[in-house]
Amino acid sequence: MNNLLDLTARELQVLELIVEGFTDDEIASRLYVTKDTINTHRKKIKHKLQVTNVAAMVAKAFRLGLIKSLALLVTGYSSL
Repeated sequence: MNNLLDLTARELQVLELIVEGFTDDEIASRLYVTKDTINTHRKKIKHKLQVTNVAAMVAKAFRLGLIKSLALLVTGYSSL
């Protein structure tokens, strides 16, 4: 089984919000779940991406093409 391809839709949603810079509290509020639930998602994402910290998680997600909207988020347009 390839864990890199096993992120759930919710985990991808949490990952995108992390990339956008939202805090755990903000993500929990947006998704109508507890902060503990967000922490669980974050741990599962790190495990599946085989990384140990959030910076590596975000970098790997971009390398794998899991997150494609950073150019749009930062600049307002996509050059990809």
